[in-house]
Amino acid sequence: MTHPQNPDPSQVPGAVPPPPYGQAPQPAYTPQSPQYVPHQPGQPDPNMYAAPQGGQPDPNMYAPQGGYYGAPTPNKTSGLAIAALVVGILSLVFSWVPIAGAIGGVVAIVLGIVAMKKVTAEVGGKGLALGGLITGALAFLIGVAVTIVMFVAINEANQAVDEFNESMEELEREAGVVTEDESTDTGTTDETTEDEAAGEETTEDASGALGTRENPAQPGVDVITFSEGSQPLWEIGVAAANWDAWSVVQAENQFNSPPAAGNVFVMLPVTATYQGPETGSTWEIGVKFVAADGRSFEQAYNVIPNDLGNVSELYPGGVGTGNLLFEVPADAVAGGTWAIEAGFMSDTMFFAAL
Repeated sequence: MTHPQNPDPSQVPGAVPPPPYGQAPQPAYTPQSPQYVPHQPGQPDPNMYAAPQGGQPDPNMYAPQGGYYGAPTPNKTSGLAIAALVVGILSLVFSWVPIAGAIGGVVAIVLGIVAMKKVTAEVGGKGLALGGLITGALAFLIGVAVTIVMFVAINEANQAVDEFNESMEELEREAGVVTEDESTDTGTTDETTEDEAAGEETTEDASGALGTRENPAQPGVDVITFSEGSQPLWEIGVAAANWDAWSVVQAENQFNSPPAAGNVFVMLPVTATYQGPETGSTWEIGVKFVAADGRSFEQAYNVIPNDLGNVSELYPGGVGTGNLLFEVPADAVAGGTWAIEAGFMSDTMFFAAL
């Protein structure tokens, strides 16, 4: 008798009877190989959805295509980006070396720009290229500044050496001067050397030399020659001054300001002959009024007639004549002198203020 919950399989309608003892069961469905249907051009492929051979699923059906689900390919770092950063860091380290830092900075900047343009999804290194660009720019700026400072320092050192050499030459020339004889024809001084035959050294008191403050040259009479080394440069002479020139200054230009209370305008006529090798300008001539008590007074810049500064460029032998204006305290006029320099390295010579 069978249990109601477990009926005999042979008695169930449509059930497959169990195989005899010892035999393997037969499958209820035997898969058939699908037949190939020719593909017509322009029509969907009828074999696309056909059952796989042998009834088994195609092992490649669910395989990832094109690597979409695979691991991403590692990015490559740009060699130019690495080079830009390395060169930028080295340039920054050596930026205190004149010229070298600036050149290295330029190289790093170029490498950084090129590397940034070549960075793609497959090739990385944008950060390295940017770092090289920044360090290169800093190295270039520092290198340029250091180079400029170096050239300025070299130029100043050369000027200092030149000035020192000129000072030594001047001292040597002064050491070789033993007498100064006054010239009655030109008003200039002649230098004589040591009398070696007699073995005696003679010197003359500075007060006896023409053109000193103690023995000034005379206006309208003497002419002083200013030289650079052995080359005559300027011949300067002055005339008697106008010691109250306000009326002349006022007549020249109504907008000229009068002298301050207690002061007077003094106008000095000057004649300058250029004897240099090329050309000269009267702007090379500097004049001051030196009072008897030692105070000095610069030129007063008003509009005046026949201003010496308006004389055009002079060639060798050219003569320029003009006036210079000074504002001087009225109580400092008596006993003063005119201190004159002509050229950039000339001595100061004096004319009596008459």
